[in-house]
Amino acid sequence: MTDQPQFNGDLQKELTALWKEYDALKASCENELAIRREVEEKLLFINTAIESSSEAIGISDALGRHFYQNKAFSDLFGYASAEELQAAGGGPGGIYDPGVAKEMFSNIMNGKPWSGELEMVTKSGRVFKAYERADAIKDGKGKIVGLIGIIKDITERKKIEETLTISETRYRRLFETAKDGIVILDAATGMIMDVNPFLTDILGYSKDQFIEKAIWELGFFKDIVANRDNFLELQQNEYIRYDNLPLETFDGRKINVEFISNVYQVNSHKVIQCNIRVITERIEAETRINLSGKILGLLNSDKSFSEILHEVINQVRNDYRFDAVGIRIQSGDDYPYYCQTGFDEDFLKTENTLIERTLLGGVCKDKNGKPCLECTCGLVIRGKTDSANPLFTEHGSFWTNDSPALLGLAADQEPRHNPRNRCIHEGYKSFALIPIRHNQEIIGLLQINDREKDCFTPILVKYFETIGETIGVALMRKQAEDALKLNHQLLFNLTEQVPGVVYQYRLFPDGRSCFPYSSSGMYEIFEVTSDEVREDASLVFARIHPDDLQRFQELITESARTLQHFLCEFRVVLPGKGLRWQYSDAVPHRMDDGSTLWHGIIYDNTDRKHSEKALTESENLYRNLVETSLDGVYKSTHTGRFVEVNPALVKMLGYESKEALMAIDIKTQLYFEPADRESLIEQELLEETGVYRLRKKDGSELWVEDHAWYDFDENGEILYHEGIIRDITDRKLAEDKIHLLNETLEVRIAERTKQLETINKQLEFQMSELEQFAYVSNHDLQEPLRTLVQFTELIRENYSGKLDEDGNKYIDFISRSAARMNLLVKDLFDYSLLGKESIYTLVDCNKIVNEVLIDLDDAIKGSNSKVVVQELPSIHSYETELRLLFQNLISNAIKYQKPGNVPEITIAAESRDKEWLFKISDNGIGIDEKHKDKIFIIFQRLHNRDEYQGTGIGLAHCKKVVELHGGKIWVESTPGIGSVFMFTIPKN
Repeated sequence: MTDQPQFNGDLQKELTALWKEYDALKASCENELAIRREVEEKLLFINTAIESSSEAIGISDALGRHFYQNKAFSDLFGYASAEELQAAGGGPGGIYDPGVAKEMFSNIMNGKPWSGELEMVTKSGRVFKAYERADAIKDGKGKIVGLIGIIKDITERKKIEETLTISETRYRRLFETAKDGIVILDAATGMIMDVNPFLTDILGYSKDQFIEKAIWELGFFKDIVANRDNFLELQQNEYIRYDNLPLETFDGRKINVEFISNVYQVNSHKVIQCNIRVITERIEAETRINLSGKILGLLNSDKSFSEILHEVINQVRNDYRFDAVGIRIQSGDDYPYYCQTGFDEDFLKTENTLIERTLLGGVCKDKNGKPCLECTCGLVIRGKTDSANPLFTEHGSFWTNDSPALLGLAADQEPRHNPRNRCIHEGYKSFALIPIRHNQEIIGLLQINDREKDCFTPILVKYFETIGETIGVALMRKQAEDALKLNHQLLFNLTEQVPGVVYQYRLFPDGRSCFPYSSSGMYEIFEVTSDEVREDASLVFARIHPDDLQRFQELITESARTLQHFLCEFRVVLPGKGLRWQYSDAVPHRMDDGSTLWHGIIYDNTDRKHSEKALTESENLYRNLVETSLDGVYKSTHTGRFVEVNPALVKMLGYESKEALMAIDIKTQLYFEPADRESLIEQELLEETGVYRLRKKDGSELWVEDHAWYDFDENGEILYHEGIIRDITDRKLAEDKIHLLNETLEVRIAERTKQLETINKQLEFQMSELEQFAYVSNHDLQEPLRTLVQFTELIRENYSGKLDEDGNKYIDFISRSAARMNLLVKDLFDYSLLGKESIYTLVDCNKIVNEVLIDLDDAIKGSNSKVVVQELPSIHSYETELRLLFQNLISNAIKYQKPGNVPEITIAAESRDKEWLFKISDNGIGIDEKHKDKIFIIFQRLHNRDEYQGTGIGLAHCKKVVELHGGKIWVESTPGIGSVFMFTIPKN
């Protein structure tokens, strides 16, 4: 609304009345001074009131001539006085539009007041908006004698009104066209006053369904403002914000919005404006960005690719709440699931393979010979999609938000290859199949399934296509990294196997140097670790021999300057190994920062240096040996010329000098017959020693023994003959004599052989008799011994107390002697049977020794013996005899101990080239050096029977058992310290 200027109506009435009174007084009391003064005082009052008014006031006479204006009028229009205005523009017409001035004057003169807005002009020419109210001034008789106008500058108010109008227009335009939902509420009641079209469109409600309803009555807001108490909180706080609010549309769709409410005044009325912004796309974009970040982080992690892909599909499934996600990767001709989550086992059993089979189970192949792949997955993987079909994208993906509709497709409209429809029958309404590519080649498939409809949008499918591309690149990169790691490991293993140190050495422009990489051989070469020189090479230079250091550094500087090969042999002084020779070979490269980087190897050259020295010494020794040898040494060409000969050969063949011998033709001058040389060559090729005749210079015969060898060229042709010739002329003559003697000896040997055969037969008969004797002895001698023992016991029992002390001693002596005789007979019989009926077989010595230790358990426990058995081999042997061997040696080790000593016995074996060496060690009484051979002789004893029990046949048994196996037995001992019995058993 427009504010009207507030004029003082009483002022106008009073002026009219004054004029009337003035006329009356003037007529009646023109000459009366008192009346005149009273009128002047009233006029003065009126003039003061007009002058002090803030509104511009101007007065004109009945002819329209301007004759009065107040100060506000002068300030507003810039005219100092009424006379100036009248002179400038003829009165009010000068500040008005002439047409408006004429209309105003006409109305007033006709007794009609005038008011309205108009444009007026100041002295300076400024045009401004004004509001004026003009009326007539009448005398006492009602005659119009003038006009009065009251003017107010409304320029600023008009600007405000225009701005407000523009603002209201813009607000309404924004309100109606805004892409955010806007709801205006009555702050006092919560009733909806207005709602913009965007909100009605996105929520699917009409405007009438909003207006005159409380905010909490609308279903989609019940989760925010569930009751009036929440609205009262909104009233109190005057601000509420929800960053991610789920709303439900009229048709049941769910959208995410950002909700902000503010309270403000409109025309003294408090309202609440609620702004609702749909952020579903933003949320999806943020989800995609966050998921992309997570996936990129996984793909760039150090985890295995299997772990990465499992985490990727779990992340996709969790972020979008899909029911199932899987990735198929090419494996041979098929594309099975590499990883999956959400699919049940039955589904995977039937869907894991995509290869199409014949009725007989064979593989169906296309015209290019590739296996046919079934279902939509196979279609996408083979790249046989049609981007014109709405089910497929330009990228080659397949997606649908309503899969059951595919079941109703006619055969001619079916775009899929041999569809199985398992996904549809499993209840998946939305699913997407995204190819995984690398360099445009499809290497796998990303499959996303959900049982809800409308899970995908073109933007989301395109996003997953990007993910598929990323997975493809990462897969290839991972495979490349794995191959690189393998190559790196192989290279590392290789460098670690290289003798010496493989290294990188870097020299910086400021003189600093280091070994960025060095193999573990760094310690072998310099006795410093790779870590110690990775940043500073000074420790290596400290190891270089002082006499070689300057030359070493100069060669490095020259190599860095010219970028030529660095080759240097030098010495080092190592704390552990002392003086060593090293050799370095490296190639330099210039780096971007001006430093020089060498790639090279340093190896220990000490052995070669020693070898060179030894070779020089050996060559000198060889030359000395050749020159001083009594045998002839030569080197000749294959064509028959000597290249080298020694003095012995010159002398042997009767020549006066080396030069004379080297000048002859070997083929014609050295051999009696050409066949001799050919025979020699054949023998030498067979690496046999040649024996033949040579012609001396004087023509006489010389028999020699020639051990020769050949030097061959790269084509296998003979270059030189080399050999050693020995004069065997005397030996040859002796051999002839020996040959004659041998013929006589052969006759004598034949005669001796017949004699030995006769003796052997006699020995076999005697051995048979001896065995028979042993058998008879064992049985026939046992009987009288048992009788002797029995009668001795009868005498002891029947004559107990009747015999004197000597009688009892005699009886004890007879009993002990009979028992000892019985044991001797038994041991002797056992000795004779060793090896008679045993079977040669593979025997586990660990088992044999364990069984022996069980048999000797009482003796071991009774003596508190400590027995240590190391790992023993399995050998081919006679099991019974081997057990007896171990039993005798272990029981002896327990038995032959000093009183009070705890036996400590160790049983071990050592593998040799052709035999096993067994050792039984003890800490017993030991054996004197002079008795070491005697102890293995049957019935030989070193100790009194009262000290150590036994027959003296045990070690004889051991010797016979070892020799039966083809081995040897002996003892090493220190009296008072202990003994080590050792025996060998051949491996074959």
